Amino acid sequence: MNETAAAANDVLQDIATSDVIMTEVVIYALASLVILLLMDFYAAKRIGNKHSMGYKVLRIPKYVSLFIICGFTLVIGLLCMYADLSVTRGTLTYFGLPYFIGLVYYLVKMLRRVKAETKGRHL
Repeated sequence: MNETAAAANDVLQDIATSDVIMTEVVIYALASLVILLLMDFYAAKRIGNKHSMGYKVLRIPKYVSLFIICGFTLVIGLLCMYADLSVTRGTLTYFGLPYFIGLVYYLVKMLRRVKAETKGRHL
């Protein structure tokens, strides 16, 4: 049992190089963009069309989410290219947090707008 805990601790202490970091960040970014586009498609379908005022209100939250996702990817990419960033594998797991925050932010705004539009109220 003690050997298993020591082996798990060694795996978390391994160093992730710039190549590993960039691969993981690009996968997170692509997955986040696809999920964001699917949520946007759902909102357009539920609200009615992309030309309605209810859908146009969602532009700002969508751009904020895109800014979070693309901005974090750009910053990490620049750090990996020019500063040769390396972190432990334990720290690397936290790199997905900004993508999660961007998606949850848009999800909350989108669901509130869809609910308001389908109920007849306008927030």
